[in-house]
Amino acid sequence: GVLQADGDFRVELQDLYVQDGPCTKISDHEEHCPFWKQLYPPVSATTTITAAVLESDPEARIIVLQQPVAGFVTITLTPDGQLLTADGQPATWEEIVEGSQVQASGEVGDAGTLWADRVQLIP
Repeated sequence: GVLQADGDFRVELQDLYVQDGPCTKISDHEEHCPFWKQLYPPVSATTTITAAVLESDPEARIIVLQQPVAGFVTITLTPDGQLLTADGQPATWEEIVEGSQVQASGEVGDAGTLWADRVQLIP
């Protein structure tokens, strides 16, 4: 977009995201737009986030977040990634349910996904 001003107009930019993929129409009045990429402040190549789970897909190894966290809308567990309980023991996908809290560490992926090598439940 374009921002124009006459005189001493000042804007402070705290966060900037761009849409990095298509939206999906859910109903006549609702769309789901999961593909957001954070441009500013820059996201480091590896990061850790804490988020609430909306749903998970064990076959795809994906966790959908209830709301974006630092520009991420999904977490994808790598093939060799660890899924852990709050006390650090191996967890099952059945434990990753709506409303549960997780902490995930990994690399920035495409289209708003964290490519995680570790996902741990938080009590």
